Parts: sequence; C-alpha cells; structure tokens
Amino acid sequence: MPEMASCPRPVVTDVEGGVVAEGKGWRVLAYQVEHGHAQFGALFRKQWICLGYRIEAGGKVLAISGDTVPCEGLRQLAKGADLLLQCCWLPSKELDSEYLRGVAKHTLACSDVVGKVAAEAGVKRLVLTHTRAVTEGAISAILEEVWADYAGPVSMAEDMTEYEV
Repeated sequence: MPEMASCPRPVVTDVEGGVVAEGKGWRVLAYQVEHGHAQFGALFRKQWICLGYRIEAGGKVLAISGDTVPCEGLRQLAKGADLLLQCCWLPSKELDSEYLRGVAKHTLACSDVVGKVAAEAGVKRLVLTHTRAVTEGAISAILEEVWADYAGPVSMAEDMTEYEV
C-alpha cells in the first residue's frame, strides 16, 4: 500500500463576534447575523452562530453579509462600507409561496430589502451574491427592485470577478 502524504492540520479558532484578526493598518471584525434564527428554539440558536465580516484596511471597508436577512449585525458591518457583498436570493416577485416568503423573511435576503440595507448603511458599491435567479428576467427584476431603494452602483457577482475597494 502506498504511503499517504500527511496534510497539515488546520488551526481553528471559533469566534462569535468582534475583532477576529488584525495587523498593522488592518483588521477583520465579525458580526452575528440572522440566518434562519426565527425558525429554531433558543437552545439551537445558541449553537447556530452565523457571521458576516467587515474587513478594514488602508482606509477602505469591505463588508461581507454572509447568508442573512436585515438585522442589527448586518447594519453594523455594512455601515459606510466601500463595497458590500450581499446575499440576494430571489426577486420578490418570485416569492409566490408561504415557504419562499418564509425563507426571504427569516433566512436569505431578497431584492426587496438589500437596496434598503445598502442605502441606510451608506454603502458606496453593492455586489449581489448567493442568488437563485438564473434567467435574464429574474436578474433584471432583482436589479430594478434594488435600484428603487439604492442609488449606487450594483453588480451581480460572478465567479472569478475581482472588485477593487
């Protein structure tokens, strides 16, 4: 039997919020966000820690929502961000069942709220990710609804696309 190569063991640090890494002129903060919290009991929620991140470096801020709906953690991490990478699951016109409306309310933000979040936080640029919209019509509906609340530039995230902050 051939000898197996040894893999380095990862060093893992559990975090729940606050400054999670920092160096000279940069820091990374984690904020607890809500991702399905309303559907579970208090005991489960204590173990179901969902985070968004705020990366500050060189006077610039990149905010990453993670999977969430509007909540205090999202508002804090997005505040004044140069770029907010925000989950935007569906256009609201596709929320045509009780199940989908529940997911949009408690688990994954949709186009009816992400523009409001970005505008209220003073975000300079918004990039939408984690979308289930695959047709041109659905993507157009998302952008139209976001632009109804947010006047800054909006992009749909694509694999391997780079954004300068």
